[in-house]
Amino acid sequence: MIRCPSCGAAMSLHTATRGEKLYHYYRCHRSVDYRRNSCKQRMERAQKPEEAMWEFVSGVLKDTERIRVGMDVLIEQKRAAMHGDPKREERAWLEQLSEVNQERRSYQRLAVKGHMTDEELDDALLELEEVRKTAERELDAPRHRQVETEALERDREALVVSWTTAVPDGLDHLTPEERNEIYHRLPMEIKLKVGGYEITGPFCTSEPLPS
Repeated sequence: MIRCPSCGAAMSLHTATRGEKLYHYYRCHRSVDYRRNSCKQRMERAQKPEEAMWEFVSGVLKDTERIRVGMDVLIEQKRAAMHGDPKREERAWLEQLSEVNQERRSYQRLAVKGHMTDEELDDALLELEEVRKTAERELDAPRHRQVETEALERDREALVVSWTTAVPDGLDHLTPEERNEIYHRLPMEIKLKVGGYEITGPFCTSEPLPS
């Protein structure tokens, strides 16, 4: 859900250890030192963008009318997407899968030569696996888009009620896992900006959020 501000690629979570303490960062999956012209975006501490995203999401879930308006925008976006160029989209995601496969082979070669530890290899392959899953999911998207749009149009009001009532009263005390489940109900992305973050999607404004 977080995009690199330098190249627009997906950023994935990376955990570093210092002694017994864990540090969580978001890292662009293209920021690989051994590749020429790879993305040089620095890692971002996970806490700030996650706090910005949750502040926005919790505000949306407390406003039924905002969800209703977002649903209308989402339906219109899906209608427009059905009139796009599915072949071009398919080529783009196939290229992403090819890039993931190339990066996997490069990581493995580095590990064989002793330039990466087993732990570093495992972390890198795990991040690539998340990118692969996203690409494969997007490749399947056009087949389900029309059915999904029709379902959204038919069940719009029921979904609004479901999204608002399914959230427990203790909205501000949800676990990270519960928050993550909610994020996937509201399609959106967050991107680093100078001085803060920008969240985009049918339920969002385009104004940067303060850091």
